[in-house]
Amino acid sequence: MKRPCAVPPRAGEGRLQSYVADNPVLVGAAVAQLLDIGFEVGEAGDTTAEKENADFAERVAILHLESGGTGVARQLVDTYRTWGKTERQTRSRAKALHDEADGSRNSDPDRAIDLYTQAL
Repeated sequence: MKRPCAVPPRAGEGRLQSYVADNPVLVGAAVAQLLDIGFEVGEAGDTTAEKENADFAERVAILHLESGGTGVARQLVDTYRTWGKTERQTRSRAKALHDEADGSRNSDPDRAIDLYTQAL
């Protein structure tokens, strides 16, 4: 079932659709990054920017589906939109652990592995 997108098609939509169709490997990462940044700005108080990022991530996910891609990116957007306070706090803790692990990769790889594992 095709669900409507919160973001209506805009001028230049054809170019975006072509880009998404030509680069399906990038879709998951792009959607995840848009949601991640949106979450961060939302936590900082900019709920308008959070919504805009989530809406654009949804648009990319729908274009991916329309060009024959999987529904995984769309599921990610749908899941993100259902997050409450508990899920957001869990995500924030995991992100902090991941960032700390990134900083430890070269100096203490064992610690980095432990932190990445905790972030899961």
